[in-house]
Amino acid sequence: MDITIKKTADGAWQPASSEALQTMREQIMFGKLSNEELDSILNAVRFAKAQLIQQNKNELRVGSIVKFTKSKTGAVIYGTVEKVNRKYVIVNEKRTNSLVNSKWRVPANMLEAA
Repeated sequence: MDITIKKTADGAWQPASSEALQTMREQIMFGKLSNEELDSILNAVRFAKAQLIQQNKNELRVGSIVKFTKSKTGAVIYGTVEKVNRKYVIVNEKRTNSLVNSKWRVPANMLEAA
């Protein structure tokens, strides 16, 4: 597999073209790679995801206003960061028409700044 990957202005790595990305997908999906090559790709993806999560966590501070989408209903929840843990962030949802606030334990990669 020989695909050119370039670094963007913001420091992210991406395939040089959409055709290269399509070629990569086809090679992965249709069994044109060895087990070792697939393991290498899997490890690279895991590393990249961990880096994104860490970057997101570093940007989160107690008091930050964030939003996330509930996976089951698709509802968007807005809240304030109460605590940043190793894997999860505690978000305090403030409901405008209610006296009760809900606390959510959300993976850091699901949060966006609101």
